[in-house]
Amino acid sequence: MAPLLTEDDAFNSNTANGFINYRIPSVRELLNAPPNSLDTYSTLTFELFLYINDGEREPYFDYCHHRHLCRIYYRRHYTPVIFELQPPVVYHGGETYVHFDPKYTQNLNEDLATDEMQFINAKIGGARMDFEESVANDKKFSSWRRNTIRGRVGDQSPAENHEISMLWESGNSHVLDWSALHCSYDNSSCYYAKTVPVIKEVSIHEGFTSGGQSLTVKGWGFNSPNIDAKVDGVPCEVTTYQKDQFTCEVGAAQNISTVDVPYFGQHGVRHVLVNSSKDRDNNWVWLNNYDDELRPDWTREESLALTLEAPIDIAERIVHNYKGWFVAPATTRYRFYLACDDHCFVDLDLTPGSSSNLTSILSVDNWTNFRFFWDTRDGRTRISEWYELEEGQHYYIDTGVAEGGGGDHLSVAVEIERNDTEPGHHHSMRETQRLSVNINNDLDTTRVTVLNPDDGKYVLNF
Repeated sequence: MAPLLTEDDAFNSNTANGFINYRIPSVRELLNAPPNSLDTYSTLTFELFLYINDGEREPYFDYCHHRHLCRIYYRRHYTPVIFELQPPVVYHGGETYVHFDPKYTQNLNEDLATDEMQFINAKIGGARMDFEESVANDKKFSSWRRNTIRGRVGDQSPAENHEISMLWESGNSHVLDWSALHCSYDNSSCYYAKTVPVIKEVSIHEGFTSGGQSLTVKGWGFNSPNIDAKVDGVPCEVTTYQKDQFTCEVGAAQNISTVDVPYFGQHGVRHVLVNSSKDRDNNWVWLNNYDDELRPDWTREESLALTLEAPIDIAERIVHNYKGWFVAPATTRYRFYLACDDHCFVDLDLTPGSSSNLTSILSVDNWTNFRFFWDTRDGRTRISEWYELEEGQHYYIDTGVAEGGGGDHLSVAVEIERNDTEPGHHHSMRETQRLSVNINNDLDTTRVTVLNPDDGKYVLNF
């Protein structure tokens, strides 16, 4: 039921002359439906009519004589959309990408100052992201398309869930829950953005089994009395803490530390970016030589990544490589998905805790569109076989992409098989069998015999 006329509407109406002033209600008011239930619609059409109940006759509906003139269109042409934050797990000073569609909002921007971007700001948990080094002020974005921008995460406290926002001249963007909301395997927690503490530096790297050393850990997000610190599995009792560092006293250890062995760390994977675009001899980095550290013209950057997905369209003649541990959330079967531009691979060690016996589970030597895992037009498969993995075990995973020219991207996803008795998970997919029915037309044949023909003409009508 639409809201009643306001005082302003009534004052500006002249019913005697057939004029009614009325402020159009929101779609949510009209349909009494949550906004995200209409995410897939860009236009809604309503027909306006009047319900007349003046007491002089039976109540009736009065429609427009030309009904097409009384149609009201709700359009989202000026409602920007946020698809997601990638990666959705972030930390102070780290980088993440906003995936969005500005629609026609940029058409509303007039006389922007030289230091103003097309959008006003983007925030995680109310804290602004910094785009100064990554987005030029005169950058124009594509309308009705997925765009991505890289931003640096601002000052925010660790939290299980932060809201995300992007402000334009027309207002805040609409956040698509079906793509922006991420949930744990058991659906016990969901988040748009999860902020975690980050360790950037430790004061000492060697100690004694007797313990007693004072260790200072620097980073961000430590302004909490609930810090559970351990050094090589040994508790380290926190003595002081503040936002950017904490100090703890290392306990005694029964044995000396074992080095040069696989180590299970915290959330994240090792990311190496090798760039050969400035090689003076025109030697390109590729998947068979990216470990070569003797190339003087190649640059090599190592960082902490929080997802197995590379940034989109950042350079040419590059290789991204990611290494880390995949922790199986349940004992069941898994299969992996891979999409990239240009060539990419996924290797997995099927022995828990091992990193020396990698199995090639996917290798694709041709490009496809972003996250287009189901592309089979080129005859390549981008979906692995099923593999049985055990709950809580760590499986070493190694993936990478080589980019020659043009666009570049890499995405790795996983599908987890579940029993019908277990609750479903909205990020899992069931295989779909498609039945194709082709129609074959069997034409009738009719033989016509003309008896005693003459020299005239005749016509056959069917």
